[in-house]
Amino acid sequence: MSEQKRIRLSGAAYRKQKLKRDEEIKKNSGSFEKYLKKNNEVLNNPETHSKIISEEPNTLEVTDSLKEVGNSEQISDSIDIFNNEINITLEENASIKSNENENNISDPGTWPAIFSNSLRLQLVKTGPIKPNKDFKYPRDALNRRFPISILSKELKNGEVIERTWLIYSVKNDVVYCFCCKIFSSENYALTKFGCNDWKTLDKH
Repeated sequence: MSEQKRIRLSGAAYRKQKLKRDEEIKKNSGSFEKYLKKNNEVLNNPETHSKIISEEPNTLEVTDSLKEVGNSEQISDSIDIFNNEINITLEENASIKSNENENNISDPGTWPAIFSNSLRLQLVKTGPIKPNKDFKYPRDALNRRFPISILSKELKNGEVIERTWLIYSVKNDVVYCFCCKIFSSENYALTKFGCNDWKTLDKH
C-alpha cells in the first residue's frame, strides 16, 4: 500500500486559511456572554419576574386546604377530648381545695396523702410547728407516750442539736418528718404512716 503524502500548503494559502479561522473564533467569542446577558435581563426585569411568580401555583394554600378538609373530624375529636380533660381537672382541683379546707395545718395527721402546690407552698412558708412541751401527751397500751426529750439531741462535745424537722400529730398520736411528709413519696414510717415507737424513736 502506498503511503499517502501530506500536502503542504503554500505560504499564501496557509495565511488565508489562518485568517479565516481567526475570523470565525472572533465571531463566536461573544456568543456565551450575549447569552448570559440576555438571561440576566430577563431575570432582572420586574415585570417578567412578577409574571413568573403569579403563574406558579400557591402550594401553601393548596396544602392548608387539604389539611383543613382532611383533619376536620380529628380537630372535632381533639376539642371534645380537651374539654373533657378540663372538666376532670376542674373537678379534681375542687376536690383538693375542699379537702384543704378541712385540714388543720398545725396537725400533720390531717394533711392529705397528695399535696396540691398551694398547700405545699403554704406548709413550707409556715415551717415545722414544734410540739408543745406543756401538752399532756396520751399514753399507749404499754404506758409509754411521746418523749419531749426526743426534740433535741446532745452531741459528745456537749453541743445540743434541735430536731426541728420532727412534728407531732395530736390526732394520730404519731410523729413525722416534716420534709419527708411534704416532699417524699416513700412509704417510710416518718413519711406516710407516722411513728409511735416511743421506746426506739431516737434510732429512726
